[in-house]
Amino acid sequence: MLNMPELVRQVLVDQSTAFEKTAAVHALGALIHGNGVFLSEGEQHRRARKLLAPHFQHNRVLYHAEIMTDRVSRLQATWEGGATINLANEMTRLTLWIISKVLFDADVSGEEREVGEILTYTFRHFADAVTPPPASILAHVPESNERAKPLSKRMRIRRR
Repeated sequence: MLNMPELVRQVLVDQSTAFEKTAAVHALGALIHGNGVFLSEGEQHRRARKLLAPHFQHNRVLYHAEIMTDRVSRLQATWEGGATINLANEMTRLTLWIISKVLFDADVSGEEREVGEILTYTFRHFADAVTPPPASILAHVPESNERAKPLSKRMRIRRR
């Protein structure tokens, strides 16, 4: 995992051709994202980024900031003075409102639970599918199992 901006830039921009997504990420990600900017690579990725670039120009970012400010005000208006709130739930709700408006021009107020359940289900299954099994399971996979050999070998290398 990368947690420094200069390393993220190095992987995503400077040396992007040296890093490829795994077959599992492509197969499962395509079910959710299609073959857009998140999954494409090389020239196709550059074309997709070029198509998205206008959405990140200064005037569009200002528009997104207005949406964020509006949604924060709307959320605050639902809070009763002096009441205790679950901040994690409220921030999740706010994030869902903002993303829905910015990406889909949709207002999901009142539908947060249903949309949240759908997203949670989708992302949980995606994460489960792209996460390799624990090394303890792979330790019991026989070397003769041809299908498991590449993954088993990678896990044994990681344990060293």
